[in-house]
Amino acid sequence: MPESIERLRATVEHLAAIERPSASDGEKRAAEWILERLNGSSADARIEKERAHGTYWVPLGLMTAAAGLAGLAAARGGRGARALAIGIGAAAAAGVADDVSGGPHVFRRALPQRTTYNVVAEAGDRDAQRTIVFVSHHDAAHGGLVFAPQLTTVPADAFPEWYDRQETSPQVMLLVAAGPALVALGALTGLGPLRRLGTFLSIGSAVFIACSVLAAHTGKWTVTLVAGAICTALSALVLLPVLGTSTSAVVAGMLIVRAAPLGFMYAVALPLGVRGARNAGIGVGAVNGMTAFAWGAASFGGAIVAGAGLDQPGPSAVYGFLTACCLAATAYLLALRRR
Repeated sequence: MPESIERLRATVEHLAAIERPSASDGEKRAAEWILERLNGSSADARIEKERAHGTYWVPLGLMTAAAGLAGLAAARGGRGARALAIGIGAAAAAGVADDVSGGPHVFRRALPQRTTYNVVAEAGDRDAQRTIVFVSHHDAAHGGLVFAPQLTTVPADAFPEWYDRQETSPQVMLLVAAGPALVALGALTGLGPLRRLGTFLSIGSAVFIACSVLAAHTGKWTVTLVAGAICTALSALVLLPVLGTSTSAVVAGMLIVRAAPLGFMYAVALPLGVRGARNAGIGVGAVNGMTAFAWGAASFGGAIVAGAGLDQPGPSAVYGFLTACCLAATAYLLALRRR
């Protein structure tokens, strides 16, 4: 008999009320509750325990950060530093590829482990020629911006015919693996631009992963106007060094540091929009499109202003304009809070 909507809703609401990160006591509680429900059915159900690390950000963050630091060390020259960058970069690239592709998880297995709880149930004719396997999560793993739905929906909406031919979601983790690989390749070939690009991608990946996960972990505190104002103020602050000089090193440093407040801003935008939509009586389903439109308009307008600024007053004027925009956004968010 098909499940009733009321029973399905009650199941989801009960599990949603349990704080259940991966490999945690909450995950165990959820598994035990599911097992109790299955014991009254025809399925042969049990809980299987395994050892797991329980996070994705620790292994990826450590590997990309190590590759970025090795790239910075190689910039100072010396055979030893270059050899270190080659070794660490290659190992980190292989480790990231292994970690995100369902491989043996060599690096992850070396990290601290916890007990994870899997509910396994079998039903039907065990001698049948074919077996149907259903897999679903009963944990609620902490994610981050690398799992944002826009990474899939935006390419799908922009290139629907291309997306229909794909068998997987966009492989955003290729960029994470590319950073350490470029560090190793640049150090091996002696090509400074290649190594610098790899260093930038590696450190940027580590910072972005750390900040997006931190934003996800802060929960409701993040989804406030004050948090948004802090992010825009920090964005203005990190722009200040490039107002005095716009050398490549200073600009690259600004972009790396700016990844932190930008990571928080992206994490704040959608849930804050959802909260505002509910207060205003607007359909929550429209918020994703509105947010994407706002980011797109800002990117489009920023490119035009930057192009005009670089052609006439120079880069300092562009960075000054961006700083003023960030400060104006900070003031606007704080003014909204006082209402």
